Amino acid sequence: MRLWVLFLMSSWFYNNRHLYPANWQEIRAQILQRDGHKCKWCGVPNGSIGYRDEAGCFHLWDGVVGEIFDDCGYKVIKIMLTIAHLGAPMPDGSAGDKMNKMDCRDENLAALCQKCHLAYDVDEHKYNSAITRRLKKVAAGQLEMRL
Repeated sequence: MRLWVLFLMSSWFYNNRHLYPANWQEIRAQILQRDGHKCKWCGVPNGSIGYRDEAGCFHLWDGVVGEIFDDCGYKVIKIMLTIAHLGAPMPDGSAGDKMNKMDCRDENLAALCQKCHLAYDVDEHKYNSAITRRLKKVAAGQLEMRL
């Protein structure tokens, strides 16, 4: 499972690396260092192993990633911080754009855990999911209606 997630993340970046600056890995390392290798919003440390309760709070646990914790049904996870583009306002006062992956100003980037990053980008994920579902239907033979 863990290797599959890493594959999906790396293949997504591989297929979309043209959206990012050539020195993205260096920028990523700098932001992780600046944010203390913790989620900037909830404070969970990068690489931590544990589980999230029904309220979304993270609890450290020394279990094996992927196993089910106790009778509560909580799954043991490993925190992997990613770098979020926040869409911070531009220096001239104009609106920022979180979709602009080339905007790597320090104030526009934050190290976030999976939960916080997904919550922040939920609209983008919904949009991408809708496109993916439509493309799968078309690939399976469903005709598209042109308006």
